[in-house]
This record gives sequence, structure tokens and C-alpha cells, in this order.
Amino acid sequence: MFSSKSTHHFKPFFVLPFIFSIAGCDNMGGISCDGKDEINSIKEQIKYERDKQKQQAAVLSLFFNPLMFDGAFDIKSIEEKKQDKEQKLLTCSANLIFSRDSEYGKSQSLPIEYTVSKTGETPSVNLTDVGKSSVIDTPPTEGQKKYKTNLDKQNKLIEAQRAEQEKAIKAEREKAQKEEEERLAQEVVRNKKINDEITDASLLPDDKFSSVSKDDLLYIFIAQSGSPISDNEKLKLFSDKWNSTQDAFIKRDIEKDELAKINSDINKFKEIKNIKFYIGKIKNDDKNIINLPRYKGDFRLNPVYNFDTQSFPITGNYCKESPYAQGQILSHRGIQLNLDRVLNSCELKIPESEARPLSDRFNSNISVDIVTTVYAHITGFEQAQNRIDIAILRQNVEIITQKRGEQKETINTVFK
Repeated sequence: MFSSKSTHHFKPFFVLPFIFSIAGCDNMGGISCDGKDEINSIKEQIKYERDKQKQQAAVLSLFFNPLMFDGAFDIKSIEEKKQDKEQKLLTCSANLIFSRDSEYGKSQSLPIEYTVSKTGETPSVNLTDVGKSSVIDTPPTEGQKKYKTNLDKQNKLIEAQRAEQEKAIKAEREKAQKEEEERLAQEVVRNKKINDEITDASLLPDDKFSSVSKDDLLYIFIAQSGSPISDNEKLKLFSDKWNSTQDAFIKRDIEKDELAKINSDINKFKEIKNIKFYIGKIKNDDKNIINLPRYKGDFRLNPVYNFDTQSFPITGNYCKESPYAQGQILSHRGIQLNLDRVLNSCELKIPESEARPLSDRFNSNISVDIVTTVYAHITGFEQAQNRIDIAILRQNVEIITQKRGEQKETINTVFK
């Protein structure tokens, strides 16, 4: 590839196949280094060589390759270096001055040597040597100054815009990082608060847990989640009397009393954080308490006794080891009860000394049903999803077994 900083020195760089004839002069038989005809002859040779190099795509010197340098040139600093009067031969030197080209915008100087001779009455000029090029520091033109000024302004504008963009991006990144750090810090505080509440709740006796119905979940969500709700929405949700008429005047007449009753009912649920419900209970003494179908728990007793843990293992969806111990438990009137975490392991703890008859029973052809009373703590709310999150603390368990033709037997235990 060509370079404007080429330092190649070509000696000699070509031999011309022709001779330019020149009219005679008085010195040295009519020849000189700076005669008009001699100069024109040199220029013709340079142009010829440049055209030839362009056609052949060969490089003898940067300035004879018009693909790299297309500036016009002139011949300056002509000197006569040597005379040979006997041969009528002059050795001359000069500088080719190339004007600024369109690509590089630089003037170039290229030293050359040539001879002027006379054979008979016909003088001739031959280019014999080309030296190394050099850049000429010439003051820029007004057009170039204007172009550079505009270019500098444009570059400064681009740089300023880039700096502003980088500043904005950095600010956004720092803002996002700060928000994430604050979120994580809040989450740490929140998790500690929840863990402390769970620890305290796990120590409470059974009678400190409130039995809740599916309808109660809506009251709990409105009372504690902080989700905004209008009076009209409350009336639509809880007042059969208000919903039973389309008369706007009658609705207005009953609103005050109905809202007072609704708000009083909502306030009853503001402090309820610990709840209980059933899974698979057949006989429900409390008809209003949540009683999930037995398949929801999917409890299964392993009849193989574990001597290391002194227990019969039990698997189920509400056991800590279950991969399904998270997610929605039920949805009622748009409110979801969501299992956030399960803290208890499921196993029937029986001392080895008492386990043999049970092992025999469990490995016989019997049916096994597991019914639990679940004790849970409300850990939080998700307003956007109308969700109540709970953590299961423990479960009071009835393991009911029955051989065909025999009475049912019940074993009571607690999953902790």
C-alpha cells in the first residue's frame, strides 16, 4: 500500500525510450538547464511517466502514482551541477513542487537530476535520478482555514454531545445502582422483620391463631395491604342491600349506615397476622374455616421406618422438602392466598421401641389418610396481584389408618 510518508529512493527510476528535441541555445552549443524548452521537456517526461505508472499500476515513486497523489506540479530551484564542454553535456538538478492534492492537502517537494546534451544540431533532455520526497509546510488557504474551523466546531459539538450522552448514561446507571442497593437494603430489613415475626409467631399456642374463611381473606387484604379502595367499591363488595337497588336516591340513603358497618368489619381484621385452616378435614366443626381438598396437600406416608431419624417419612405439598412448597393455595373473590414458604418438615416421629407394630400396620393392606390443621403467619401483600403471602409454621396432623373390616385408628402428631 502507498504512503504519503514514503522514503524510498529510486536511482535511477527509469530510462526513457525517447528523446525530446529542443531548439538550440547559445551556451554550450545552445543548451541550458533552465531553458524554456528544457523545462517543458522535463514536465512532459514527468507527465508521461505518471500516466505510464497509472496504467501499469507499478510504483517507482509516490509522486508518480496518481492514485496516491494527484496534485499539479512545477519545477523550481534549477541548478547547473556540471558542464562537459567536450561532450556538450550539462548535468542539472531541480525540485519538483507538487501542489496540495485532494486527499492529503499537503504540498510535496521531490528532488530530481537530469542531463541536457547536444548531438549534432539536436539538443535532448534525459531524467536520470529521483530523490526522496518531503512535505512542504505551507500556510493553509482561506478555504482550508474555513474548512478546518468548521471541522473543529463540528468535532467539538460531537464531542460535547458524546460527553453529555456518557454523563446521562452514567447518571442513569448510578441511579439504577443506587435504587437497586436501596431495594436490597430494604429487602434485608424486610426479611429480618419477617423472620423475627415468624420466630415470635412460631412460639404462640394454637389458640392464638385465628380461624379464617375464604370471605375473610378479602377483609384481611383491604385492612392490611394499603391498596386504595373507594366507598363505592366497598359497597359493591360487601353490601347486598346497596347492590339490590338501582335507585340512586335509595342508594344514597343507605350508604352511611352500610359504610359504617363495612368499615367496622374491615377494622376487625387489621391486627390478624396469624391464621389457621384445614387440609382434607372430613368432619369440620367450624363450617366457615378454610378447608382445602385433601389432594391439595397430597400427603403420602412412607411405610419404611427410618432408624436414623426415628420416624416414618411423609411427603406432601406443604412440607419443607417439597419442590411444590410455594405458590397459590386458593383464589376467592379475586384474592389469592399464596404460599411464600414452608418451615416444617413432615415426618411421623415414633421411638424405635414403639415403631414395630406401626410398621407392621403401615405395611399391611390398609388405607392411610392424613388430615392437617395448618398454622400460618401472614408475611406480606402484593397489591398488583391482590395477593396475601403466608408462611406455614407448623401443622397438627391426624394420620388415620383402617384395615378392611376394622375400626379406624388415628395417630396424632405435629409437623414442626
